[in-house]
Amino acid sequence: MDIAELLEKESIRDLVRLYSRGVDRQDYELLRRLYAEDGTDDHGSLYCGSASGYVDWLQSVLPSVDITAHCIHNHLIDLHGDRGEGEVYVTAYHRVPAGDGTFIDLIEGNRYLDRYRKCNGAWRFEHRKLVRDWLTKTPTLPNWSTESNLGRNGGSDLSYEQLSMEMFRRG
Repeated sequence: MDIAELLEKESIRDLVRLYSRGVDRQDYELLRRLYAEDGTDDHGSLYCGSASGYVDWLQSVLPSVDITAHCIHNHLIDLHGDRGEGEVYVTAYHRVPAGDGTFIDLIEGNRYLDRYRKCNGAWRFEHRKLVRDWLTKTPTLPNWSTESNLGRNGGSDLSYEQLSMEMFRRG
């Protein structure tokens, strides 16, 4: 592997990290830019279809979720010219309303099976397929919200106040 290939792989890793940021900060314009124009997404029974439709679906469901955090672990990438494939291990945390004023913690062990394509000099998702390996569901501990520096969905998250460089700007 040469330096050029390492740089290409790092660009793809940034793509995957930006996806997590886009979902967790509910930055839908960012998410739309991460997919190829004809990109697709397969989240199993939750959503399967065009990437644009997937982002529309996220926009309709994520406002009801209190907070999400997607943590990337192993990420294998194989490149062939302007195309690539990857397997990304992710632990995904979702705090969802229980319906009685409390919350439930959903913690998932997932993998993304990705196809990447270089479009106009930038790596994009051509196709993402979610594979769920495990799921844990527990009540959220009480008094979790007393911390002053809590992460927030959307543009009110502290990262938009504290980080001003291009990568961290909204949309």
